Amino acid sequence: MTRHNTRRMALILLACFAASTTGCASMLATRKADLPVESQSAKNTYSVQIDSSYAKDVIKVGELKSGMTVQQALEEMDLAKQYRSAEITLMRPVAEKGQVLKMACEFQPGKPLIKFEQDYALHAGDRILIRPKKNFLEKLVDN
Repeated sequence: MTRHNTRRMALILLACFAASTTGCASMLATRKADLPVESQSAKNTYSVQIDSSYAKDVIKVGELKSGMTVQQALEEMDLAKQYRSAEITLMRPVAEKGQVLKMACEFQPGKPLIKFEQDYALHAGDRILIRPKKNFLEKLVDN
């Protein structure tokens, strides 16, 4: 091995060692007691925001029922059939990080039903965002 290859190999081994020792162990495990407490303002409500491309920015607020899913929320507000070709995103606030977790929800092809594996249970304060689907050219321009 040449001197250059020896240095490169040492650097690669050092990087592998660092990655293996800090991998998943460096992530803090959250216990059930450590999960964030919901704010009082969002208690037992969720909202559905319809993008302005469809209509004037419309925000509907609904009362959260036990075990309610995205599909049930859309049906309760009579939006499932109307927006079945739309892009649905569930926006869930994460209090401890001050960020929002985005979860995509896609409809089954040809049906006004959200795919089973993406029909998430709603939590207090969740927001369902309804936007028109982008065509191929719009996706290409965005990237």
